[in-house]
Parts: sequence; C-alpha cells; structure tokens
Amino acid sequence: MTSKRLTIIATPIGNLSDLSPGMVSAISKCELLLCESISAAQRLCQYAEIKTPRLVRYFSKNEKEVIRLLQKSSEVEIGLISDAGTPLISDPGYEVVRLFHKSGWKVNTVPGPSAVISALVLSGMPTDSFTFHGFLPPKSVARQKVLIKIAQQGLTWVAYESPRRILGLCEDVNHVFGALHEVCVIKEMTKVHETMFRGDVGSVIKMLQEANLKGEFVIVGKGSNEVGQWEKTAVMLRKEISIAKASSLTAEIYNISKSSVYRYLLGSEKS
Repeated sequence: MTSKRLTIIATPIGNLSDLSPGMVSAISKCELLLCESISAAQRLCQYAEIKTPRLVRYFSKNEKEVIRLLQKSSEVEIGLISDAGTPLISDPGYEVVRLFHKSGWKVNTVPGPSAVISALVLSGMPTDSFTFHGFLPPKSVARQKVLIKIAQQGLTWVAYESPRRILGLCEDVNHVFGALHEVCVIKEMTKVHETMFRGDVGSVIKMLQEANLKGEFVIVGKGSNEVGQWEKTAVMLRKEISIAKASSLTAEIYNISKSSVYRYLLGSEKS
C-alpha cells in the first residue's frame, strides 16, 4: 500500500489575514483536503490564491465513510482543516490520525491559532493549569452536573458555547459557583465585532442580557485552590442535618440553585 502523509493544518479563527505562509504552503501541497465545510475551504483557498485541491467534507456522521475513502484513495498528500482554528479541538479528526499511525503513515502538523489558548491568555485568569471542556451539555440539568465537577477540580476552565446558549450557561455557572465567580466571555475572537465580557458572573449575565448575542463564544472561568464558600457551608450543614435540608438552607443563604447543592453533596458522599 502506498505510504501517505497527513498534515493537520491550523487555520485562522476568524480573521483570514492571520493565515501564515506555512499554512498556505501546506494546503497548496495537498492532493486531498478533509474539511468541515466545502464552502469555507474554497473561500480559504481563494483568499490564499492557491489551487483548490480535491475537497472531502469530514464530520462526525461520515467518519467511517472517510476512513474507507482514505484507505482506498491514491492521493498521497492529505490535509485536514476545520472551519476555524486548530483541527480536532471539539471537532472530529482523531480517528483519521489513529488510522495514519496504525497504517505506519506519516503525520505532521502546521501549528496556528486555537480559540482555547487565545481566550485563555486574553482572560487574565491563571494559565499554569487549566481544563478544557468543549461544548457543555445543551440542557441545564446535565450542564450543571458537569459544572459541579469542574468546580471540584479547582482549576481555570475553558468552554465553547453557541449564541443561543451562552446566557443559559452563565446562569448555570451562577447557580453552581455563585454570583461572584470570575469569568471572561469572549465573542467573535479576532473578528471585527470581537467583544469581551469580563467580571463576576452576576455582572456578566447583565452585560449579556443587553448585548447582541450573535457569533461564537468562548468562556473562561477562574479556578480556586480551595472549595468555594457555599460548598464548605453545605458540607458543614450536612454533618448535622439531612441532605435535603442542608441543600435547602445553603441555597437560601447563597441565593443559588437547591438542586445544584443537592447534586454536589450527593456526589461528595459517593466519592
């Protein structure tokens, strides 16, 4: 079987002027380019003034089909891009990388922009250790469960969110972490309408309620080396009273969701 080479190519987050010579060179060498969106890939090639290679759309639902295509194709130089930023970050792609490693084919990368790292360094939050969570669950109950686990880790955290759900996510952060939890929400990074909403989550919610919420969002939350005050209170109360009463009292004292406190205490007792 002919040896192939996969190049994972980062592309601009939103501003095409961030396209580097290395990115342009890598794409121009591709015989086949796996992409999230055909139209976005075509625009990128047109902007770079390079010949558009054979484009194959690659997303989670056609992953197996793409794997079979790559195994049978005659193309040697394969590229992988997403619509924006570094591929594989909250996007499919690792199965293709695994295929190349398993087949003994070469894999290399052209590094570049990443919304995760860009938001992290802009946020003013601690950067020595952090966790990334992609898109959190769309429904509030499931999202709060994840946020409780994030709170327990005590690290700076980063997540993506859509314009339809960013306000709901911040409201859940408010319920789980409390209104004073420090966050930084960035809209449309590197684009003309880039906007930063920074401060305690209670204030950020008010900012978002008055803002135009079109575009893509990244949220960064500040971690802590200690468990938050409401969690300490809940645990102390639980030692004396039932989990239901401890949850109810803590929620009333800190103006947070009773169900969030209950889930936190339940998780603490199981761990």
